[in-house]
Amino acid sequence: MDDPVEKFYKMKHDYEQKRVNYKKEVMSKTDLSKIQKKARISSYKNKCINCPRRVGTVFTNKNKQLSARCGDTLKPCNLEYIVSLGSTDYIPDLIVYYYNVNEEIKKNIIKIKLSILFGIETEENIAEKFETLKEQYKQMIQILDNLERYIFDDEKVKYQEMGEEHDKHRDEAIKFFKKKIANYLSEYNTIINSFKEDLDDKFILNDALDKYRTEIIPIVKEMQSKFFDVMTIIDDHNEEGKKRLVKLVLSEDKYEVDYSKSEVIIDKK
Repeated sequence: MDDPVEKFYKMKHDYEQKRVNYKKEVMSKTDLSKIQKKARISSYKNKCINCPRRVGTVFTNKNKQLSARCGDTLKPCNLEYIVSLGSTDYIPDLIVYYYNVNEEIKKNIIKIKLSILFGIETEENIAEKFETLKEQYKQMIQILDNLERYIFDDEKVKYQEMGEEHDKHRDEAIKFFKKKIANYLSEYNTIINSFKEDLDDKFILNDALDKYRTEIIPIVKEMQSKFFDVMTIIDDHNEEGKKRLVKLVLSEDKYEVDYSKSEVIIDKK
């Protein structure tokens, strides 16, 4: 495995999976009471991934570094795996930065033009400097154009309505999806209310489950894939049996750009 970050998280996952497996094993035992099961699980300690002692392994992610060390704080083994994370920048911040740089270049170009206009300098004396500034200005415009296009293209979303393909700004697309999901949820909740009035009518319940499975879940997944990292339907605690749509996380990671790779700085066992 070449990627040091992937290696770190694989080690961490394998380590944590052992505790999960042990917990499942204990919970499946029929000869233990709940209290005994809880006691065994709480007292369980993983082995260090390097030495056989049950002292655990400490995995950390801080200060732009990932690290794995022996869990024994007094007499740790030699395990030390440290990865320096690559550097990233946030695209909107880059846009602001390059915009300010470009404004300074424009000011300098204006100063040169004014110095020629008022006879302070001659064109021959500042021709090279003027051409350099013009080239820098073109480069800044190109950089800004690329960064802004990246965000603008990401802000446009494709979706279908009545069999017709649309390519709209995300704000407009979000309104479409929210309205469609709200209609589906309203229909679902109406069916559930009908079932509450006649609990013996299983056909009503089947209709509700069918709508939830074939209409609501697919449209939520489509919206999630287009807009959000985590989006789901949860039970409405205010009204039993009803459900509502919630957005849990909207990540800014997609607007981050990497300009240096992660690398292993210590790998001892």
